[in-house]
Amino acid sequence: MHTKRRTTRHLILCILVMFAMSTAAQQSVADSLVSVLKKHTRKDTTMVNIMNDIAYAVYNNNSVMAEEYALKSGTLSDELGYRKGKATSYWLLGLVNLGRNKKTSLDFFQEALAISEEINDKRGMANYLIAAGNILRDLGNAEQGDEYYNRALEIATQIGDKQIILKCLTNISRSLMSKGKYAQAIEGHKKASTLALELDDKPLLSRCYNNIGTIYMMQSNYPVALNYFLMAMRVNEQINDKSGILGNLLNIAGVKSEQKDYEAALQNAKQALTIAEEIGDTMRISICLTNIGHIYIHMNDDQALEYLERALSLSGGHNIVQSVNTLTSIGTIHRKNGNYALALSSYDEALKLAEKIGLKRGIAQVWYSMGNVYYLQKDYANALDFSLRSHSLAQELGLLELLKDIHNQLANTYAARNDFRNAFEHHKQFKSFNDSIFNASNVKKIADLESAYQHDKERQLFEAEKQKKDLAIKSQRTIILTLTVAFFFYYSLHQQFTVYTH
Repeated sequence: MHTKRRTTRHLILCILVMFAMSTAAQQSVADSLVSVLKKHTRKDTTMVNIMNDIAYAVYNNNSVMAEEYALKSGTLSDELGYRKGKATSYWLLGLVNLGRNKKTSLDFFQEALAISEEINDKRGMANYLIAAGNILRDLGNAEQGDEYYNRALEIATQIGDKQIILKCLTNISRSLMSKGKYAQAIEGHKKASTLALELDDKPLLSRCYNNIGTIYMMQSNYPVALNYFLMAMRVNEQINDKSGILGNLLNIAGVKSEQKDYEAALQNAKQALTIAEEIGDTMRISICLTNIGHIYIHMNDDQALEYLERALSLSGGHNIVQSVNTLTSIGTIHRKNGNYALALSSYDEALKLAEKIGLKRGIAQVWYSMGNVYYLQKDYANALDFSLRSHSLAQELGLLELLKDIHNQLANTYAARNDFRNAFEHHKQFKSFNDSIFNASNVKKIADLESAYQHDKERQLFEAEKQKKDLAIKSQRTIILTLTVAFFFYYSLHQQFTVYTH
């Protein structure tokens, strides 16, 4: 029975890997597994494993079905005393609740972890630590989340599981990125991407490229950032990962927005929103709405506030980073409309959330924005205080675009205080940053990268079409050759038979 169970699980896992990125294919896998389950009438651990595999196949697109099978597998695991199956069912219930309630999700992951520790299932422990670590960070407990990642990495290294090591490296690097430790984060992501290539793990390879691109974008290195985003999108297109493509489109929109090509940025962001709505993912819809709203702010379009308020209502406090971004953008609209009290209120709320999770980039942005409101209110003491705080943090993080804006704000604030020497120094810094960040060569590099990407896509399509045609021609030639040989063979036999009978 053990051999049969191992073989069944091996086949199921192979099927899951092949189809994990396609919603329709996921349901197809689940349907196939349901057919297998109907034929397996014996209540044993194999039945538990199949039910868990059904739940895993559909948790991302059919949470009701996933929950049903995870609960069934948990109940049967209790009857059989199958603790490993029970832990997996708890983990699946955690996945099901990711889009509903992250605290509930965390509770299930913690239950799964407790059981895996009880039965010394090291692989399970590492996976559940990573899952719980992700939620802890989303809920604002970054320190404990990092602790979980490091424990998972230690276990994965002990058992030599490269796949789990890859997951740990990716999550640890992402955490370093959120803390502004960009050099370490890039190094970690590049190490992870090398391992992902070795393991042919395209989803994590794409994520590594995407995160590296995000860091370069934060540092205003737009051509390099766009190159990594396009690399990530190429991988996601290969595996038909719509959710990944959605994220790539938003990041590309971000690059275009920073380069002031707002119409193109809006087009990319709305493409991403269409995909999010197709998938039916509330959090991703919220993120798309925030990005669109932010672009509309730059375009001075009144639709901005509507999009941002919809985004905030959808995020519902389940994703702190998303809430910080949305609240900051809402504050910017109120500031532009002269509603300074509302602006400061939104910024203050965003600041508290950013400080809660140690989101340094968010803190630097909010401090700059608050300094701007105080400047507009002619409260130059507070304007200078918040601008200098933002400058110090932005310098630590290497946020060139933000530093450009801060130097401009400091120049204006010092001038308003009649401190013309400092005003002149910061104006020179502003001009220097502005010239290095936004220039014709950067725009041309971005245009060249996109052109090369589109050309490469067209070339691949052409080659694929040519291969199909060549295959069709080859098949036709094979058929003709086969028929010709068959005809001559038949003719030869017929001649022999005729001679013999005469």
